[in-house]
Amino acid sequence: MKKIINVYGSDNCHFCIMLKIWLEKNRIKYNMKDVNQNDVKTEFQTYNVQGIPLIIIKDLETRTEQKIVGFDEERLKKAFIK
Repeated sequence: MKKIINVYGSDNCHFCIMLKIWLEKNRIKYNMKDVNQNDVKTEFQTYNVQGIPLIIIKDLETRTEQKIVGFDEERLKKAFIK
């Protein structure tokens, strides 16, 4: 199953740092997108969510998209660990 994982956050966000550590510990590849950059901020705003981190998981096979807001370890386990 081919997935693209985009993480919207910032370097000074505690929960963003915790998320990056969790993803790296579990060897999950992801793209980090800094919401402090204007082009990324505009992209982030299209998801209409409050707060970071925002994880967008795009499944290329089923053409679906899952959104996880915040650092929620249980939801992350369900999404990534089979």
